[in-house]
Amino acid sequence: MLTNIRKVDRADLGRFARDALAFAKTCDDGRLTHRRLRLHGLDFEAAFADPAYADALTRVYAVDDMASTPQRGLRVTVLDATLVPDMPRCVWSDSVVGGGPVRDALQVDGLMGVHDPDRDVWLFYDPETGEGVQLMPTPQTPPPWEASMPLRLFVHWAMHGISRPLIHAGTLGLGGDCVLLAGPGGAGKSGTTLGGILHGHASVGDDYVLAELADGEAITRPILKIMKQDATGLRRLGLAPEAPIFQGPNWQGKLEFEFARLCPSATVPAMRAKAILLPHVSGETRTKAGPASSKEAVLALAASSFAQLFGTWRADLVFLANLCRQLPAWRVDLGTDPAEVSGFIGGVIAKGHP
Repeated sequence: MLTNIRKVDRADLGRFARDALAFAKTCDDGRLTHRRLRLHGLDFEAAFADPAYADALTRVYAVDDMASTPQRGLRVTVLDATLVPDMPRCVWSDSVVGGGPVRDALQVDGLMGVHDPDRDVWLFYDPETGEGVQLMPTPQTPPPWEASMPLRLFVHWAMHGISRPLIHAGTLGLGGDCVLLAGPGGAGKSGTTLGGILHGHASVGDDYVLAELADGEAITRPILKIMKQDATGLRRLGLAPEAPIFQGPNWQGKLEFEFARLCPSATVPAMRAKAILLPHVSGETRTKAGPASSKEAVLALAASSFAQLFGTWRADLVFLANLCRQLPAWRVDLGTDPAEVSGFIGGVIAKGHP
């Protein structure tokens, strides 16, 4: 009989979260697999009941090999009731359901977190100590997209603490400067990014990147070493999807690969963002562009970010608004020739405008 399942509501969720965080600190290390990564500004340590989950962490994150200064610490423990049956468990018994009540209840106790009711996954994070815990029923509980960026919410929350939040955008650059590519899935961000690095551009990522506003500049840094593209897109760029470098397909039907192995010269530790491009696959031969408002840029960045990065929407909105006020934005109808598109974007980077 399970006796460690507690009913919680808004009044006592914070107390349960603190108990779960305390349990994670005292959990028998002999049962857990540990990983430690030095990201850009974050010393990230994680302990997993499931070793396969640990392997996913090291597969995708971009490590900052040059890190030498003290970094903010993040330690996350990932537990499931199958492998750790004595872990704390709870059920939400409050009359009001949804992410808002959970977030607000935790904020009263100085905590952050979310609950996925469909999978019964709880995430709790203490921004004061940098400690987090993820509670799940089984090792098979995480959604399929988790393997493409494990524990991304904890990383996002911790990066907010050093003013380097994640944003959902592609990047292409030359000479230390870059543009951000923003928009919904299918807009052409990943294909444009991959086409660009094949034609001599650099990138810090095609999906999530770190962004920082400092000294009047917008700085982007890598958080993932993996890019994604479907087989059709790879063939369009002259690449063979059957090559060993391309792994998958993943949950989206896309193949994943380390772009440093594909184009070693394309990887850089940081770039200055000079503009935001809102791409669109037009089917026209030549690439064309027109000015976009800062509001359009915010909406292009916010829609996908808010759908996937929970718990900090107010801070995210303020950051994105400041970013889009600082950078000019352009709507771009992408041409059909990857070389021509890359040349067009190179011109934008060099001039700051189309």
